Amino acid sequence: EVFTKDNTNRRLYCIFAGSGMGKTTFSVQLFVEYIHRYKESTLPYDIYLRDLGDAKVIEQIKSLSDEIGDKAHRSILILDALDENLQASEDFEAFRTKLEEVIAPFKFVVITCRSQFFPNEHEMPEYSNIRINTTDKNLLSYNKIYICPFSPSDITLYISKKYKGWGSKNRQLRKQAIAIIEKCKHLMARPVLLSYIDDLIDENRNYTT
Repeated sequence: EVFTKDNTNRRLYCIFAGSGMGKTTFSVQLFVEYIHRYKESTLPYDIYLRDLGDAKVIEQIKSLSDEIGDKAHRSILILDALDENLQASEDFEAFRTKLEEVIAPFKFVVITCRSQFFPNEHEMPEYSNIRINTTDKNLLSYNKIYICPFSPSDITLYISKKYKGWGSKNRQLRKQAIAIIEKCKHLMARPVLLSYIDDLIDENRNYTT
């Protein structure tokens, strides 16, 4: 909906989620789905994916911006894992200043971050220091989006896809998985933990807690 030629606005997005909720998966999936939606020659915008956990990410983004020049204004930049950057953890405002300087030329920027990285929602940045090229010189705002935990129906769907089919083996695996999940529904709402269900089933034991 956002990465289309019809969208003439600049946008800055923060994707927040708890640990193990799929922020990196979201970033990669967004990148892949965008490319697959078009032929390479007809992409509305070029797209780039970088890891904010890399200690040299600021230099990497600056180098990319210098390399593509004016094309940055027609490009999407996806930046994963703000919370994994050591500089951001030690002095967020200093890192934020450097980051906003190098992302300013890009058309769309998507940043993922663990929601617990900030003490509370009021500490999350609302506006960047990036000025929009308008007569009133407004600052570009951070659009906040949250990835929700799996609902019970999401968990059921995940298990049905993981152990799909009506053979006796997969029926038994689904039954074992659901029995384990019933013991820890809140934990299994995190996709990364749910993905380890095979290990629990392989233990071949009953769990009481």
